[in-house]
Amino acid sequence: RLVSADQLLEAYKSQATYAESRGISFKRPRYDEMILNPGEKNFTISLEENYHVSYCGYCLDSYLMKSGVHEWKVKVNKYCDYVWVGVADDNHNSIEWLGKQTGGWVYGSNGAACHATGQDDGPYNKIHPTFGEDSVIKLKLDLSEDSGGTLIASVDGNAMILLFADMLPKIGDGLLPAVSLKHPG
Repeated sequence: RLVSADQLLEAYKSQATYAESRGISFKRPRYDEMILNPGEKNFTISLEENYHVSYCGYCLDSYLMKSGVHEWKVKVNKYCDYVWVGVADDNHNSIEWLGKQTGGWVYGSNGAACHATGQDDGPYNKIHPTFGEDSVIKLKLDLSEDSGGTLIASVDGNAMILLFADMLPKIGDGLLPAVSLKHPG
């Protein structure tokens, strides 16, 4: 499972409250239902169309990855403005884009790989193949001492591409698989 439905709803409410504090008004009821359909190994996260906050970040309900090699896949069932997949530390801010945070390493549907940009909308560190609706992104995080810490990915079974290297000194207590969505998602 990704995270509990209650945790996702709480993150959604927090983002809506944050938006209201910045002067964004909601024409519909403030909180819509967050869609979360957990399966045995698959999950779906989505935000309703009237969701007005730019980004939200989710981490899989998983153990912190501190060493070793880890692999997982993410399928984009329905495309939104931007989809970002990758990893984040346990201290990430769920109402901010993961790519701007020091604890987030993400690969975007626009082909960009971003870590600690410090701002929304880039700057983009590297440009890689793009992905969209029905794409399957396979991610492989290698936290072995020999690798120095790398995150690689492939889109729809194509060749793996290096997204980030030399991650080990920056991972803190460990990393979690993560997804960051931009409205509507």
